[in-house]
Amino acid sequence: MKKMNERFKINIFYDKEIKFKFNINKFVIKILKNEKQNNFQINLIFVDNKKIKQLNTDFRNKNSETDVISFTYNEKTHKFLGGDIFISVDVAEKNAKKYRVDFEQEILRLIAHGVLHILGYDHTDDFKSIEIMKKKQEKYINEFLKEC
Repeated sequence: MKKMNERFKINIFYDKEIKFKFNINKFVIKILKNEKQNNFQINLIFVDNKKIKQLNTDFRNKNSETDVISFTYNEKTHKFLGGDIFISVDVAEKNAKKYRVDFEQEILRLIAHGVLHILGYDHTDDFKSIEIMKKKQEKYINEFLKEC
């Protein structure tokens, strides 16, 4: 069996600095490999509520904060498939308290959610698509945490 030439480029940017106990690159690459992707680039950008609200207003016409926003690259203008994922550190902190989970686990959930969106998964209002994304997110998080 011939192995695919896998190329992944994961860039991490911080508008709002945070520290992690886990390797974010390893987590993203695990998802991409499980989804049978290669030649892929992901930019993770950790921001505050002001920035995420601006993005949500400008691109989704929603004047409110949100936890994660993903933008998929245009295949015609980019060498790699992939996209940008903006994560609000402030909303992640609130969600972690609200759902009684570790902050880093909430960050993993948002990363997985953003990556799945870039891969074409969506959660429209129908229950089935929401459940598919949730199950995949939880599967990848649980597998990754067992390896750590």
